[in-house]
Amino acid sequence: MPEGNLYLAVRDREALARCRPDAGALESIGRELRVTGFVVYTLAAKSGTDAALRCFFPGDGIFEDPVTGSAAGQLATLIQSVRPETMPRKLVFTQGDELGRPGRVEIEVRPESEPGKVRGWIGGEARVVLRGELDLR
Repeated sequence: MPEGNLYLAVRDREALARCRPDAGALESIGRELRVTGFVVYTLAAKSGTDAALRCFFPGDGIFEDPVTGSAAGQLATLIQSVRPETMPRKLVFTQGDELGRPGRVEIEVRPESEPGKVRGWIGGEARVVLRGELDLR
């Protein structure tokens, strides 16, 4: 069973906006690499933010997710591992601009009790876009 994401860095926001992934090809690559999603990101984000990202999960029937907290948390720990700073460290990411559903995710990277391990704590505001009931009989 595939799990986890493949993280791909691009040069800047313009490159991020130009991404036009092929869902079928990504699904095939995901099966081969045993990954669930593809997270494309740039550290050359808008002023006041640390990164911008886009997340694609074609194998799960989600071509592009407008805001993905779990991917943001994982990206924050990746950034901390390659560009370490004093912790706790607060990062702000944007996602969803290309879908017309802009979002902002706040992550605090904190050390774990095991030396060398860190965890990303995800926060931010949420907006209800759909409300309903499901009756399972």
